[in-house]
Amino acid sequence: MKYWSQVLQLVTVAIIAIGIGCAPPASTPEAAQPAMTESTEAEAMPATGPKIDTFDQSDGSLFTIEAPHKIEGGMLYLQAGQEDTVLLSSVESAAMKEYTVTAEVMPPNVGESVGIAFAVRGKSSQILFYVYRPAGADPFGKRCSVGVEGHVGGRSMRAPDIRTREVTFQKDTPIKLSARQVGQNVTLSINGENIGRFHERSLRPGVAGVYGKSQHGDSSPSIVKFDSFRVE
Repeated sequence: MKYWSQVLQLVTVAIIAIGIGCAPPASTPEAAQPAMTESTEAEAMPATGPKIDTFDQSDGSLFTIEAPHKIEGGMLYLQAGQEDTVLLSSVESAAMKEYTVTAEVMPPNVGESVGIAFAVRGKSSQILFYVYRPAGADPFGKRCSVGVEGHVGGRSMRAPDIRTREVTFQKDTPIKLSARQVGQNVTLSINGENIGRFHERSLRPGVAGVYGKSQHGDSSPSIVKFDSFRVE
């Protein structure tokens, strides 16, 4: 009887030993470290989605904004009398000779301008292609003026080849602004209609952003809206 009791004890000890050998190892700092590293890397990865950057170049180009959080969901928030130019896309290349900038902008409110800004090499330099909704343009408020202007290397730039015009819009329907650059010439169109071109030898190829301006007389903030924006 004692013999069988000893055998049973030995079998029990063997089973326990086998069980311990098969169990997963206890967590150690060395084993936990890879998981922590992976988690840190995942947190450090940039979020996917449209790239929205501010642009503050040493040459003084005017792609700067004091409060980037004012851009949310394709909307640029402006205070009365304020204007902002914000870089939304850049595909600059020394070899780039042709590109197209397209922006679909929502019709601005009275006293607001909204459009595309082009970076120009040189201090305080930019060119704007925009639609502006003046007060009292017509009794139904369904028209915007189209404008092109710029400040290039300290000189004011106008585009004499751009015919002065107005664009009739529909509520909640984007106005499509398009600029096709070939060499040093940029051809502009609005809602698919060619409206002329301008020439500027110092354009930074493929670098463009959104532009908004509020000219309200009161202190109420305004919002200019972009349905889409891209450089191709």
